[in-house]
Amino acid sequence: MKISYNWLQDYFEEKLPSPERIAEEFTLHSFEVESFDVLQSGDTVFDLKILPDRAHDAMSHYGIARELGVLFNLRPKDLKIETRTTEALSSHQLIKVAVEDQSRCRRAMKRVAGNIVVSESPEWLKERLASIGQRSINNVVDVANFVMFELGQPVHTFDFDKIDGDIKHISVRSASQGEKLTALDGKTYTLDETMLVIADQKQALDIAGIKGGESSGVDSTTKSIMLSVCNFEPTMIRKTRTKLGLKTDASDRFERGLSSKLPKLALLRLSYLLQQVAGGEISSDFVDVYPEPEQMRHIAVSLAYINKLLGMELSEEGLEGIFRKLQLSTEKLGHSLYRVDIPSNRLDLMYPCDIAEEIIRVEGYDALPIALPQLSASQQIVNPTYYKMLWAREQLLSQGYSEVFTYAFREKGEFEVLASTSNKKCLRANLTDGLKESIALNERNAPLLELDTVKLFEIGTVFTKEGEVINVAYADKKKCIEVSLDEYCKECVVPESYGALLEVAETTNAKDVQQFKMWSPYPFIVRDVALWVPEKTNPETIIAIIRANVSDLLVAGPRLFDTFTKEGRTSYAFRLVFQSYERTLTDDEVNTIMIKITTELKQQGGWEIR
Repeated sequence: MKISYNWLQDYFEEKLPSPERIAEEFTLHSFEVESFDVLQSGDTVFDLKILPDRAHDAMSHYGIARELGVLFNLRPKDLKIETRTTEALSSHQLIKVAVEDQSRCRRAMKRVAGNIVVSESPEWLKERLASIGQRSINNVVDVANFVMFELGQPVHTFDFDKIDGDIKHISVRSASQGEKLTALDGKTYTLDETMLVIADQKQALDIAGIKGGESSGVDSTTKSIMLSVCNFEPTMIRKTRTKLGLKTDASDRFERGLSSKLPKLALLRLSYLLQQVAGGEISSDFVDVYPEPEQMRHIAVSLAYINKLLGMELSEEGLEGIFRKLQLSTEKLGHSLYRVDIPSNRLDLMYPCDIAEEIIRVEGYDALPIALPQLSASQQIVNPTYYKMLWAREQLLSQGYSEVFTYAFREKGEFEVLASTSNKKCLRANLTDGLKESIALNERNAPLLELDTVKLFEIGTVFTKEGEVINVAYADKKKCIEVSLDEYCKECVVPESYGALLEVAETTNAKDVQQFKMWSPYPFIVRDVALWVPEKTNPETIIAIIRANVSDLLVAGPRLFDTFTKEGRTSYAFRLVFQSYERTLTDDEVNTIMIKITTELKQQGGWEIR
């Protein structure tokens, strides 16, 4: 979410702290600042990462201004919404609104504005939109976009004269199966019955909450407009934009949820700004279909609860001061018990724990006392499933197998997800398929791993029609065996004491643990060297000579992989693996090293290269 520093300054009488200071406070208390850039105009633009739990109140400049007010103890100015209205112009006489499904459209507001002049936007408006990467279209469309980025509430303007009928019968209804609508982007979308549209008596005018239609778009000939502000059910918006592949700034906000009280403020603000930039007459009333008004929410919370949850020792005065800083109205119900009035824009505050989280968020997590929790080891309950998994793992490791974790999604399976970005859209029905792929992959890298045989195992969940089952699978190049965890562990006795579990965990030899090193992205080259030496020659002597004559390009070996004795002489064969972390090696580079090695080996008395 891009936020303009100069735009934020418009909401405060006081000079705001520097952009650097604001970015620091945001990071510590509110949102991750992914970047902030200085524009040629001198403005600074923050790129904030707004998580879904705060999107309903913080995906807007005024929402961020409220947050700044909390962090810096400032109070944003009230927005100007008082509009000169025309008594003779009545929205109720010109517009009739019907909402078909009030669970998916919780509120629908419409208002008429006449005798407007569509023209180029004033400089201040173009500048504000340009700062966050929005291009100017005309004053009417720009002011609608401005209100959305200011309040977080999407709004829309329809050309009133392009809507069918003298009296406009507007319906918020389900689209017909296969119904088509050409949107403002020029593309035609095919709709279905799960989607909502705003329509007149002839056709759909708008994909509700996502994109306006071309047929009722505002252009240079527009004289009268219908202002439209609605509140939609978030899941419906998300499913619609996913099906259509149409992600917009409006859908971003609707699908995260908005207060149904917000449309009235947005409509009043839009009316005020529209009159400032386009003149005209604003109707003295507005149509408001709002069958179930949103009620004020309250949360009861006690000082004792806050202190216990946070591990702090706040006083009543301290807690009340934090409530004032948060701009949360409270009523004291009794001794250290408060009823907190939740602002309509804070949909994320639902439970007492949310109030505690809000308190420590703005106070700073460094205010939390540092103390280790009191742990009790009186309950030494062994989880049978976990113990069997640990037992099976130790058994297979002791037999030379290495553990892998393969992907839980496969191309084929008994259960398929509804939507997937890859061809692996089924939950795995076995571990064998993934294990075989891992065997094939690691066989190609066996020289680099210094292995003669690749042996792998996996312990994991598979998904069959009988339910979710934990299986054990182990494999090498020749065979793969898969059984249930219970079948593999049929000889395992689950102990009752926790101490026995620790004994099993401690069987891993710590000195055998190796430090991980990242794979090189470049291919490796394998070379073998075999030679005859006197029968009692120690192979370590040969290895020492080889190592003394190689460069740091040797990443594995020399590893003795073959030996036999004949007629008083012993043949040793060693494997060397060369690889670079910086480039692809050439045969000539490796051949030069091998010539140096063989030359040195030949100089030893009685040694002969095979």
